[in-house]
Amino acid sequence: MKPINRSMRLLLIPAMKKTISIIILVGVILCSFVSCGKSNSEETKNAIDFPGKINRERERYIAMSVQDLSKLSNEDLYEAVFARTDNIVEKYTDQIEGFKHLSGFQMVVYAASIYELEMANGGLCQCLVNSSGELAPVFSDAFSEIGAEEHRELFERFLTENNIDVYDLTSFVCKNEKEYEAQRARFDYDSYDAAYYKLPPLTEYIVRYAREHLESL
Repeated sequence: MKPINRSMRLLLIPAMKKTISIIILVGVILCSFVSCGKSNSEETKNAIDFPGKINRERERYIAMSVQDLSKLSNEDLYEAVFARTDNIVEKYTDQIEGFKHLSGFQMVVYAASIYELEMANGGLCQCLVNSSGELAPVFSDAFSEIGAEEHRELFERFLTENNIDVYDLTSFVCKNEKEYEAQRARFDYDSYDAAYYKLPPLTEYIVRYAREHLESL
């Protein structure tokens, strides 16, 4: 995956991992129609409308009451957590300004969710290179707040061992794929990512913490 310039906003569709999978699925479906010479307008229409359905689901999460949120499954609540917090940040062109409009609770679950998304999509290197790196100073406190101490320890150990200052990630700026590959070679990101997946899923901590603070979501 090509790196995103840190001056840009995080280019993740709000519906998170589901959307990434769905977009791929849409492409596969449409390609199969073409290759097989089929013309099924209804099925094609439904395939194309998948992203729209995800956006409608996002809007539904944003409009939910606390009572409605409490009835969601863990998976859906996780989606709702991101949809509602990202909705606040997205209102501002400057994402740093958007962060300022999150409450303490919202910042915790938003930062933890962004980290989890980046780890699932491309690992720690991508997390620090993308605009999500702006949240790096918040990650450790967010992990501690939701009770994910193993994740905090892993993250902080990597920073210490590699002398990385989360308040100055200018050396992580990548303008093209070649620079991104060079960034990948700087540190042992693969070992970090492997260790991350051996820990309890961060999503479990996020959801448990969110259920305890639904009125703040």
